[in-house]
Amino acid sequence: MHAVFAALTLGAATAARWTIDGFVGEAIPYAFVVVAVVLIAWRTTTPIAIASTLVGWAASNYLFVAPRHTLLVSNPLSSIAFFTVVGSIILIADRMRRARVAAERSERQLEEISNRLPALVSLVTPERRFAWCNHEYTRWFGLTRQQIVGRPVADVVGAEAWRAIEPRLDAALAGDFVEYETESNYALGGRRWVHVTYSPHRDEAGRVSSR
Repeated sequence: MHAVFAALTLGAATAARWTIDGFVGEAIPYAFVVVAVVLIAWRTTTPIAIASTLVGWAASNYLFVAPRHTLLVSNPLSSIAFFTVVGSIILIADRMRRARVAAERSERQLEEISNRLPALVSLVTPERRFAWCNHEYTRWFGLTRQQIVGRPVADVVGAEAWRAIEPRLDAALAGDFVEYETESNYALGGRRWVHVTYSPHRDEAGRVSSR
C-alpha cells in the first residue's frame, strides 16, 4: 500500500506540473515533486521516500528541464538544491517516525508492567475524571476499562469513598505529593483498607495536568 500511495502521489504531482507547463516553461521543475515527497515521507517509509525522490527527480528532469527528454543534468545546482531540501525532509521524517515508534513501544511496555501490578494505578485529569487505569481497577470494581476511563472519580468510587478522596485529590491537583492510609467503603469494591499515593504530573509549563 505504501508503494501504491507513493506512485499515485508522484503521478499526481507530475500531472499537476504538466498542466501548467505551458505557463511556466522550465521554471520550478521540481516544486510539485518536493511537495509529493514530503507527503510520501510522512505517510510511508524512508526507503520508499528515497526511491520516490530519485524517480521524481528523474521524471521532472526528463520532462521539464532543458534539454528535454533526456536525463542530462544541465543545471547541477538546481539538482543539488532539490536533493538537499528533499533529503533534509526525509531525514526529519525518519527521526520523528523512529521517535514515535520508540514512544509507542515504551507506552506499551509501561502499560504491560502497570497491568501486572497488584495495585490500582491511574491517571486523573484536573476535571477529576479517569484518563487511564490499569487492569486492577477492572478487577476491583467489576467494570471494563471503557466503563471507567472518562468517568468522574466520584461516580466510580461512590459517595462515601469520595468524601475521603476529594480533599486529598484536590491537594494533589494543586501540586502537592499526597500519601495516606484509610478505610474506605467503595460503591462497587466494598469496604477496604487502602494505602494511597497521589503524585502530580506536570506539563512542560509546570502546570499539573494529571495525578
